[in-house]
Amino acid sequence: RGSDGTPFLALSSIPFVQGLEAPADAAAFASLCRRTQAYVERCQASGASFIVDFEGEMPGHGGEVVTAAFLLTDAFDGASCSPKEVAEGSRRPWGVLLDLRNPECAQIVKQIMESTTIHKVMWGANGDIQSLMYQQRPFPLAIHPAAVVDIQLGYSTPAKHMGMRLMLEKVPERLLRDLPDKDQPVDFDQFHALNRRALALPLQRSHAAYAIDDLRRIEAILKSQVPPGRSYKVARARTLQSILEIAGDKLGLKDLRDSEMYFQRSKKIGGVRCQAKAVALMRHIQSLRLRGENITTELDTIERDAAAVLPNGFVIPEDLSFRA
Repeated sequence: RGSDGTPFLALSSIPFVQGLEAPADAAAFASLCRRTQAYVERCQASGASFIVDFEGEMPGHGGEVVTAAFLLTDAFDGASCSPKEVAEGSRRPWGVLLDLRNPECAQIVKQIMESTTIHKVMWGANGDIQSLMYQQRPFPLAIHPAAVVDIQLGYSTPAKHMGMRLMLEKVPERLLRDLPDKDQPVDFDQFHALNRRALALPLQRSHAAYAIDDLRRIEAILKSQVPPGRSYKVARARTLQSILEIAGDKLGLKDLRDSEMYFQRSKKIGGVRCQAKAVALMRHIQSLRLRGENITTELDTIERDAAAVLPNGFVIPEDLSFRA
């Protein structure tokens, strides 16, 4: 369950959340997958809207999304691309939390994310979409999202994106009453600076709740905030443009150069955050090697510069695995 009691089906063939048993056998897991796929097919037929969020380690090129969370919502009208009024106290639907280490779960995510009739509402989708398209381990995802609206872009400018924490300050407290403050459960930089997982698997219950609580926060934004023009059509157009740019920049060079700029700034201060940015740069470049891409002189220079702020001999494994 989420922190507010919203029930979720946690789907995986292996231990996924501490305290929850995996399906008894392959047949039981296959049955759960078929039922979930049938549910998704009904949502496709009805043109339903899902709130979507992914969690993992350094999402984007070289990172790894591990969980995919989906929650059916009545607070978004896909046809008009606008928020809808929802009666208070209405029944909470079940959500789904999928383990992307499972090919079967990844296939369900692909079914949802590539559907043109299921409307997906996200907040800050860029890194997640990069991972869906280009993530290589534990296996290539090759998911190409469609019908996605990153509603963050409805409240942002190209130069400055509004953070969720700031947006939540505008949301009535009653809509967030049962949710904890928007805080990270761990210091991601401390782990990522060592190329270690911040969200150890199987997930702690608190980390699983963290992975799904943002769905209710996004829904609270939908229920209480009115975007410019009273619709998210501009956000939808910007999301589509972003997806096209990510698809057109298969190596993620624009994102890499932006990240390298922020890394250079962080070197003035140093410390764990600088090292975490260095690891992310090195993982991005290693992911290109893993895909058989040529490493140019520019990329080699960025990689060497990043390695210089890390302990002597620090390397990213060829298979992009994380340290134990």
